[in-house]
Amino acid sequence: MKKILILWSVFLIGMNGVTINRVHAQSPPTETGPDLVWYDFEMLSSPGDDWVVGGNVTVRVDIKNQGTVDIIGTPFWVQLYLSSDLNLNTDTDSLLSPAIYCDVDFPRDTTISFEKTVRVPKVPDGNYYIGAWVDSQDDVDEDVDGYAILEDNNKGFVTIQGGPFPVTVRSGLPDLVLTGLTLSTTDWVKGNEVTATVTVTNQGRVPAASHRTRLYLSADQTIDPGDDPLGIIPISFSEIGALSSQTLTQTFTVTTGLPEGFGYVGAIVDIDGEVEETDEGNNTTGPTVQVEVRPGDPDLVWTHLEVSTTQWTVGGPDVTVRLTETNQGQTATTVNHTTQLYLSTDQIIDEDTDWKLDSDNLTFGILSPGQTETITQSVSIPIDLPSGTYSIGAFVDAGRVVTESDEDNNKKMSTHIITVENNQVD
Repeated sequence: MKKILILWSVFLIGMNGVTINRVHAQSPPTETGPDLVWYDFEMLSSPGDDWVVGGNVTVRVDIKNQGTVDIIGTPFWVQLYLSSDLNLNTDTDSLLSPAIYCDVDFPRDTTISFEKTVRVPKVPDGNYYIGAWVDSQDDVDEDVDGYAILEDNNKGFVTIQGGPFPVTVRSGLPDLVLTGLTLSTTDWVKGNEVTATVTVTNQGRVPAASHRTRLYLSADQTIDPGDDPLGIIPISFSEIGALSSQTLTQTFTVTTGLPEGFGYVGAIVDIDGEVEETDEGNNTTGPTVQVEVRPGDPDLVWTHLEVSTTQWTVGGPDVTVRLTETNQGQTATTVNHTTQLYLSTDQIIDEDTDWKLDSDNLTFGILSPGQTETITQSVSIPIDLPSGTYSIGAFVDAGRVVTESDEDNNKKMSTHIITVENNQVD
Protein backbone atom coordinates (compact mmCIF):
# COMPACT_ATOMS: atom_id res chain seq x y z
CA MET A 1 0.00 0.00 0.00
CA LYS A 2 1.38 3.44 -0.93
CA LYS A 3 2.16 5.62 2.06
CA ILE A 4 0.62 9.11 2.06
CA LEU A 5 2.49 12.01 3.70
CA ILE A 6 0.43 15.04 4.75
CA LEU A 7 2.25 18.35 5.34
CA TRP A 8 0.75 20.95 7.64
CA SER A 9 1.99 24.24 9.06
CA VAL A 10 1.79 25.34 12.69
CA PHE A 11 3.12 28.10 14.93
CA LEU A 12 4.66 26.96 18.19
CA ILE A 13 4.52 29.66 20.86
CA GLY A 14 7.51 29.74 23.18
CA MET A 15 7.73 30.94 26.73
CA ASN A 16 8.87 34.42 25.72
CA GLY A 17 6.25 34.98 23.05
CA VAL A 18 8.72 34.30 20.24
CA THR A 19 7.56 31.54 17.95
CA ILE A 20 9.06 29.34 15.31
CA ASN A 21 7.16 28.92 12.07
CA ARG A 22 7.82 25.43 10.74
CA VAL A 23 6.37 22.75 8.54
CA HIS A 24 5.57 19.54 10.39
CA ALA A 25 5.14 16.14 8.85
CA GLN A 26 2.24 13.83 9.62
CA SER A 27 2.38 10.30 8.26
CA PRO A 28 0.34 7.13 8.59
CA PRO A 29 0.62 5.37 11.97
CA THR A 30 3.81 3.51 11.29
CA GLU A 31 7.17 3.94 12.97
CA THR A 32 8.88 6.80 11.15
CA GLY A 33 12.08 7.79 12.95
CA PRO A 34 13.45 10.86 14.71
CA ASP A 35 12.28 14.30 13.61
CA LEU A 36 14.27 17.32 14.82
CA VAL A 37 12.70 20.77 14.72
CA TRP A 38 13.50 24.21 16.08
CA TYR A 39 10.95 24.71 18.84
CA ASP A 40 11.65 27.96 20.68
CA PHE A 41 14.11 30.86 20.78
CA GLU A 42 14.98 33.57 23.28
CA MET A 43 17.57 36.34 23.32
CA LEU A 44 19.12 36.30 26.79
CA SER A 45 21.52 39.26 26.42
CA SER A 46 20.22 42.77 25.66
CA PRO A 47 16.83 41.63 24.36
CA GLY A 48 15.22 44.26 22.17
CA ASP A 49 18.45 46.21 21.60
CA ASP A 50 20.19 46.58 18.26
CA TRP A 51 22.78 43.98 17.45
CA VAL A 52 26.25 45.45 16.95
CA VAL A 53 28.60 44.03 14.34
CA GLY A 54 31.41 42.22 16.09
CA GLY A 55 29.47 42.08 19.36
CA ASN A 56 28.22 39.03 21.20
CA VAL A 57 24.62 37.94 21.74
CA THR A 58 23.59 35.15 24.10
CA VAL A 59 20.59 33.12 22.94
CA ARG A 60 18.57 30.14 24.11
CA VAL A 61 17.47 27.68 21.49
CA ASP A 62 14.98 24.89 22.20
CA ILE A 63 15.20 21.84 19.95
CA LYS A 64 12.49 19.18 19.90
CA ASN A 65 12.55 15.60 18.72
CA GLN A 66 8.95 15.29 17.61
CA GLY A 67 9.57 11.97 15.92
CA THR A 68 8.78 8.46 17.13
CA VAL A 69 12.35 7.23 17.61
CA ASP A 70 14.91 8.24 20.24
CA ILE A 71 18.24 9.76 19.20
CA ILE A 72 20.91 7.95 21.18
CA GLY A 73 24.65 8.59 20.88
CA THR A 74 24.37 10.84 17.82
CA PRO A 75 25.42 14.45 18.47
CA PHE A 76 24.41 17.09 15.94
CA TRP A 77 24.89 20.78 15.17
CA VAL A 78 22.48 23.71 15.05
CA GLN A 79 23.61 26.65 12.92
CA LEU A 80 22.04 30.11 13.30
CA TYR A 81 21.89 32.63 10.46
CA LEU A 82 21.08 36.25 9.69
CA SER A 83 19.08 36.62 6.50
CA SER A 84 17.98 39.83 4.78
CA ASP A 85 14.79 38.12 3.63
CA LEU A 86 12.59 35.20 4.59
CA ASN A 87 14.30 32.83 2.21
CA LEU A 88 16.98 31.06 4.23
CA ASN A 89 19.95 30.39 1.97
CA THR A 90 22.59 28.51 3.91
CA ASP A 91 25.17 29.21 1.18
CA THR A 92 24.89 33.00 1.14
CA ASP A 93 23.26 34.12 4.40
CA SER A 94 25.54 35.23 7.23
CA LEU A 95 26.49 32.79 9.98
CA LEU A 96 26.02 33.51 13.66
CA SER A 97 29.05 31.65 14.93
CA PRO A 98 29.96 29.44 16.56
CA ALA A 99 27.38 26.77 15.83
CA ILE A 100 25.57 25.03 18.71
CA TYR A 101 26.86 21.52 19.40
CA CYS A 102 24.13 19.25 20.76
CA ASP A 103 25.93 16.30 22.36
CA VAL A 104 23.08 14.71 24.35
CA ASP A 105 20.75 11.78 23.97
CA PHE A 106 17.43 12.97 22.61
CA PRO A 107 14.38 10.82 23.47
CA ARG A 108 11.36 11.09 21.23
CA ASP A 109 8.78 13.79 22.02
CA THR A 110 11.36 15.67 24.12
CA THR A 111 12.47 19.31 24.06
CA ILE A 112 15.97 20.31 25.19
CA SER A 113 17.28 23.87 25.65
CA PHE A 114 20.74 25.02 24.61
CA GLU A 115 22.34 28.37 25.49
CA LYS A 116 25.03 29.84 23.28
CA THR A 117 26.89 33.12 22.91
CA VAL A 118 27.29 33.92 19.23
CA ARG A 119 29.14 36.70 17.44
CA VAL A 120 27.28 39.13 15.18
CA PRO A 121 28.85 38.87 11.70
CA LYS A 122 30.01 41.79 9.58
CA VAL A 123 26.94 42.75 7.56
CA PRO A 124 25.62 46.09 6.29
CA ASP A 125 23.38 48.03 8.67
CA GLY A 126 19.73 47.04 8.43
CA ASN A 127 17.05 44.60 9.53
CA TYR A 128 17.64 40.85 9.43
CA TYR A 129 15.69 37.71 10.24
CA ILE A 130 17.06 35.02 12.54
CA GLY A 131 17.08 31.64 10.93
CA ALA A 132 18.22 28.22 12.09
CA TRP A 133 19.27 24.98 10.50
CA VAL A 134 18.85 22.06 12.89
CA ASP A 135 21.21 19.14 12.25
CA SER A 136 23.14 21.30 9.77
CA GLN A 137 25.74 18.58 9.19
CA ASP A 138 23.06 15.92 8.55
CA ASP A 139 24.34 13.73 11.38
CA VAL A 140 20.87 12.43 12.37
CA ASP A 141 19.09 10.11 9.96
CA GLU A 142 15.57 11.51 9.59
CA ASP A 143 14.66 9.56 6.47
CA VAL A 144 11.32 7.79 5.97
CA ASP A 145 11.76 4.62 3.96
CA GLY A 146 14.84 6.10 2.34
CA TYR A 147 13.28 9.51 1.63
CA ALA A 148 14.58 12.59 3.47
CA ILE A 149 11.07 13.87 4.05
CA LEU A 150 11.57 14.70 7.72
CA GLU A 151 14.68 16.74 6.84
CA ASP A 152 12.48 19.37 5.21
CA ASN A 153 11.46 20.97 8.51
CA ASN A 154 15.00 21.46 9.85
CA LYS A 155 15.16 25.08 8.68
CA GLY A 156 13.04 27.94 9.96
CA PHE A 157 12.79 31.57 11.07
CA VAL A 158 11.91 33.25 14.35
CA THR A 159 8.45 34.83 14.29
CA ILE A 160 6.33 36.77 16.77
CA GLN A 161 2.61 36.07 16.86
CA GLY A 162 2.78 34.58 13.41
CA GLY A 163 4.76 37.43 11.83
CA PRO A 164 8.45 37.74 10.94
CA PHE A 165 10.71 38.85 13.79
CA PRO A 166 13.54 41.06 12.51
CA VAL A 167 16.53 42.27 14.50
CA THR A 168 18.30 45.52 13.70
CA VAL A 169 22.01 45.16 13.07
CA ARG A 170 24.20 48.22 13.21
CA SER A 171 27.86 48.67 12.63
CA GLY A 172 30.24 48.41 15.53
CA LEU A 173 32.88 50.25 13.49
CA PRO A 174 33.05 53.64 11.78
CA ASP A 175 32.57 53.94 8.04
CA LEU A 176 34.31 56.87 6.36
CA VAL A 177 33.22 58.08 2.93
CA LEU A 178 33.85 61.14 0.79
CA THR A 179 30.54 63.01 0.51
CA GLY A 180 31.57 66.45 -0.75
CA LEU A 181 34.21 67.83 -3.13
CA THR A 182 34.28 71.30 -4.71
CA LEU A 183 37.10 73.19 -6.44
CA SER A 184 37.78 76.90 -6.71
CA THR A 185 38.16 76.41 -10.47
CA THR A 186 37.98 73.58 -12.99
CA ASP A 187 40.20 75.44 -15.48
CA TRP A 188 43.61 74.37 -14.29
CA VAL A 189 46.61 76.30 -15.56
CA LYS A 190 49.96 74.84 -14.65
CA GLY A 191 51.68 76.94 -12.04
CA ASN A 192 48.42 78.31 -10.64
CA GLU A 193 46.89 77.46 -7.29
CA VAL A 194 43.58 75.64 -6.73
CA THR A 195 41.63 75.34 -3.49
CA ALA A 196 39.65 72.16 -2.84
CA THR A 197 36.88 71.88 -0.25
CA VAL A 198 36.57 68.30 0.98
CA THR A 199 33.85 66.76 3.16
CA VAL A 200 34.31 63.34 4.78
CA THR A 201 31.36 61.68 6.52
CA ASN A 202 31.43 58.94 9.13
CA GLN A 203 28.26 57.01 8.36
CA GLY A 204 29.05 54.49 11.07
CA ARG A 205 27.51 54.57 14.53
CA VAL A 206 30.77 54.95 16.45
CA PRO A 207 33.39 57.73 16.21
CA ALA A 208 36.18 57.47 13.66
CA ALA A 209 39.71 58.27 14.79
CA SER A 210 41.82 60.89 13.02
CA HIS A 211 42.94 60.01 9.51
CA ARG A 212 44.35 61.48 6.32
CA THR A 213 42.54 61.85 3.00
CA ARG A 214 44.44 62.39 -0.25
CA LEU A 215 43.30 64.14 -3.42
CA TYR A 216 44.15 62.67 -6.82
CA LEU A 217 43.87 63.56 -10.49
CA SER A 218 42.71 60.59 -12.55
CA ALA A 219 42.12 59.97 -16.24
CA ASP A 220 38.75 58.42 -15.33
CA GLN A 221 36.24 58.51 -12.51
CA THR A 222 37.82 55.56 -10.73
CA ILE A 223 40.30 56.86 -8.19
CA ASP A 224 43.19 54.64 -7.13
CA PRO A 225 46.64 55.14 -5.54
CA GLY A 226 48.30 54.96 -8.97
CA ASP A 227 46.71 58.26 -10.03
CA ASP A 228 48.52 61.60 -9.74
CA PRO A 229 48.49 62.90 -6.15
CA LEU A 230 47.59 66.54 -5.55
CA GLY A 231 49.13 68.68 -2.86
CA ILE A 232 52.38 68.12 -1.02
CA ILE A 233 50.77 66.08 1.77
CA PRO A 234 47.32 64.52 2.39
CA ILE A 235 44.59 66.39 4.26
CA SER A 236 44.57 65.63 7.99
CA PHE A 237 41.10 65.09 9.48
CA SER A 238 40.57 64.95 13.22
CA GLU A 239 38.15 62.54 14.92
CA ILE A 240 34.72 62.44 13.27
CA GLY A 241 31.77 61.50 15.45
CA ALA A 242 29.18 58.89 14.62
CA LEU A 243 26.86 59.95 11.79
CA SER A 244 28.81 63.21 11.48
CA SER A 245 30.84 65.05 8.85
CA GLN A 246 33.92 67.23 8.74
CA THR A 247 34.86 69.72 6.00
CA LEU A 248 38.40 70.97 5.33
CA THR A 249 40.12 72.89 2.54
CA GLN A 250 43.46 72.37 0.86
CA THR A 251 45.25 74.74 -1.50
CA PHE A 252 47.74 73.20 -3.91
CA THR A 253 49.68 74.15 -7.04
CA VAL A 254 48.88 72.67 -10.44
CA THR A 255 52.33 71.23 -11.03
CA THR A 256 54.06 71.01 -14.40
CA GLY A 257 54.16 67.20 -14.23
CA LEU A 258 50.38 66.76 -14.33
CA PRO A 259 49.04 65.39 -17.63
CA GLU A 260 47.35 67.98 -19.80
CA GLY A 261 43.77 67.64 -20.99
CA PHE A 262 40.60 66.57 -19.22
CA GLY A 263 40.71 64.53 -16.03
CA TYR A 264 38.82 63.87 -12.81
CA VAL A 265 39.65 64.97 -9.29
CA GLY A 266 38.68 62.60 -6.50
CA ALA A 267 39.96 61.39 -3.16
CA ILE A 268 40.93 58.30 -1.24
CA VAL A 269 39.67 58.51 2.32
CA ASP A 270 41.92 57.13 5.08
CA ILE A 271 44.79 56.75 2.62
CA ASP A 272 47.03 55.24 5.31
CA GLY A 273 44.46 52.62 6.38
CA GLU A 274 44.60 53.79 9.99
CA VAL A 275 40.85 53.44 10.69
CA GLU A 276 39.26 49.99 10.79
CA GLU A 277 35.88 50.32 9.08
CA THR A 278 32.83 48.25 8.32
CA ASP A 279 33.31 48.92 4.61
CA GLU A 280 36.83 49.56 3.36
CA GLY A 281 35.69 49.38 -0.24
CA ASN A 282 33.84 52.71 -0.27
CA ASN A 283 36.88 54.84 0.56
CA THR A 284 37.45 55.54 -3.13
CA THR A 285 33.86 55.82 -4.35
CA GLY A 286 33.08 59.44 -3.49
CA PRO A 287 32.19 62.24 -5.89
CA THR A 288 34.61 63.40 -8.59
CA VAL A 289 34.96 66.73 -10.40
CA GLN A 290 36.03 67.03 -14.03
CA VAL A 291 38.82 69.53 -14.72
CA GLU A 292 40.90 70.61 -17.69
CA VAL A 293 44.65 70.93 -17.24
CA ARG A 294 46.42 73.18 -19.71
CA PRO A 295 49.90 74.62 -20.05
CA GLY A 296 50.69 77.59 -17.87
CA ASP A 297 50.90 81.05 -19.36
CA PRO A 298 54.03 83.21 -19.33
CA ASP A 299 54.59 85.44 -16.33
CA LEU A 300 56.75 88.50 -16.98
CA VAL A 301 58.38 90.49 -14.19
CA TRP A 302 61.30 92.85 -14.02
CA THR A 303 63.97 91.58 -11.64
CA HIS A 304 66.71 94.24 -11.73
CA LEU A 305 66.77 97.98 -12.42
CA GLU A 306 69.87 100.20 -12.38
CA VAL A 307 70.29 103.93 -13.04
CA SER A 308 73.55 105.69 -13.87
CA THR A 309 72.79 108.41 -11.31
CA THR A 310 70.08 109.33 -8.84
CA GLN A 311 70.75 113.08 -9.23
CA TRP A 312 68.79 114.30 -12.23
CA THR A 313 68.92 117.80 -13.71
CA VAL A 314 66.30 118.90 -16.18
CA GLY A 315 68.03 120.07 -19.32
CA GLY A 316 71.13 118.15 -18.29
CA PRO A 317 72.53 114.92 -19.72
CA ASP A 318 70.38 111.86 -20.29
CA VAL A 319 70.30 109.09 -17.70
CA THR A 320 71.24 105.51 -18.50
CA VAL A 321 68.79 102.87 -17.26
CA ARG A 322 69.55 99.15 -17.25
CA LEU A 323 66.50 96.86 -16.89
CA THR A 324 66.37 93.05 -16.59
CA GLU A 325 63.19 91.04 -17.15
CA THR A 326 62.43 87.36 -16.48
CA ASN A 327 59.72 85.02 -17.71
CA GLN A 328 58.89 83.10 -14.53
CA GLY A 329 55.87 81.42 -16.11
CA GLN A 330 55.36 77.93 -17.52
CA THR A 331 55.38 78.72 -21.25
CA ALA A 332 57.25 81.03 -23.60
CA THR A 333 55.96 84.36 -24.80
CA THR A 334 54.92 84.44 -28.44
CA VAL A 335 55.25 88.16 -29.21
CA ASN A 336 57.60 91.01 -28.38
CA HIS A 337 56.51 93.46 -25.71
CA THR A 338 57.47 96.94 -24.53
CA THR A 339 58.06 98.03 -20.93
CA GLN A 340 57.39 101.59 -19.72
CA LEU A 341 59.48 103.42 -17.09
CA TYR A 342 57.75 105.72 -14.59
CA LEU A 343 58.65 108.29 -11.94
CA SER A 344 56.23 108.43 -9.01
CA THR A 345 55.97 110.41 -5.81
CA ASP A 346 54.93 107.22 -4.02
CA GLN A 347 55.54 103.48 -4.34
CA ILE A 348 52.57 102.82 -6.62
CA ILE A 349 52.59 103.27 -10.39
CA ASP A 350 49.59 105.21 -11.65
CA GLU A 351 49.47 105.24 -15.44
CA ASP A 352 47.31 108.36 -15.49
CA THR A 353 49.13 110.64 -13.05
CA ASP A 354 52.75 109.48 -12.80
CA TRP A 355 55.55 110.67 -15.09
CA LYS A 356 56.31 108.52 -18.10
CA LEU A 357 59.94 108.37 -19.16
CA ASP A 358 61.02 108.07 -22.77
CA SER A 359 61.46 104.29 -22.97
CA ASP A 360 60.19 103.34 -26.41
CA ASN A 361 63.30 101.30 -27.00
CA LEU A 362 62.65 99.03 -23.99
CA THR A 363 61.24 96.34 -26.27
CA PHE A 364 61.88 92.77 -25.17
CA GLY A 365 61.83 89.74 -27.42
CA ILE A 366 60.48 86.20 -27.04
CA LEU A 367 61.28 84.80 -23.59
CA SER A 368 61.20 81.09 -22.77
CA PRO A 369 60.31 79.88 -19.26
CA GLY A 370 63.08 80.95 -16.89
CA GLN A 371 64.81 83.08 -19.52
CA THR A 372 65.98 86.64 -18.76
CA GLU A 373 66.81 89.60 -20.98
CA THR A 374 68.57 92.85 -20.10
CA ILE A 375 68.26 96.10 -22.04
CA THR A 376 70.26 99.28 -21.45
CA GLN A 377 68.66 102.53 -22.63
CA SER A 378 69.44 106.22 -22.48
CA VAL A 379 66.48 108.10 -21.01
CA SER A 380 65.88 111.83 -21.44
CA ILE A 381 64.50 113.81 -18.51
CA PRO A 382 61.08 115.44 -19.16
CA ILE A 383 61.45 119.19 -19.56
CA ASP A 384 58.45 119.94 -17.34
CA LEU A 385 59.35 117.53 -14.52
CA PRO A 386 59.11 119.50 -11.24
CA SER A 387 61.93 119.52 -8.76
CA GLY A 388 61.56 117.00 -5.95
CA THR A 389 62.17 113.40 -5.00
CA TYR A 390 60.72 110.46 -6.90
CA SER A 391 60.74 106.69 -7.01
CA ILE A 392 61.54 105.00 -10.31
CA GLY A 393 59.81 101.84 -11.47
CA ALA A 394 58.65 99.94 -14.52
CA PHE A 395 55.41 98.63 -15.99
CA VAL A 396 56.27 95.37 -17.80
CA ASP A 397 54.29 94.74 -21.00
CA ALA A 398 52.60 98.11 -20.70
CA GLY A 399 50.73 97.45 -23.94
CA ARG A 400 49.26 94.23 -22.49
CA VAL A 401 50.05 92.19 -25.57
CA VAL A 402 51.16 89.10 -23.61
CA THR A 403 48.55 86.94 -21.85
CA GLU A 404 50.07 86.03 -18.50
CA SER A 405 49.24 83.78 -15.58
CA ASP A 406 49.63 86.79 -13.27
CA GLU A 407 48.91 90.24 -14.64
CA ASP A 408 49.10 91.88 -11.23
CA ASN A 409 52.87 91.64 -10.80
CA ASN A 410 53.81 93.67 -13.89
CA LYS A 411 54.05 97.00 -12.06
CA LYS A 412 56.77 97.48 -9.49
CA MET A 413 58.84 100.33 -8.05
CA SER A 414 62.57 100.10 -7.33
CA THR A 415 64.31 101.18 -4.15
CA HIS A 416 66.12 104.03 -5.92
CA ILE A 417 65.18 107.55 -4.81
CA ILE A 418 65.65 110.06 -7.63
CA THR A 419 66.34 113.71 -6.77
CA VAL A 420 65.26 116.08 -9.56
CA GLU A 421 66.38 119.67 -9.95
CA ASN A 422 64.53 121.78 -12.50
CA ASN A 423 65.69 125.36 -12.82
CA GLN A 424 63.85 125.84 -16.10
CA VAL A 425 60.33 125.78 -14.72
CA ASP A 426 58.85 129.26 -14.18
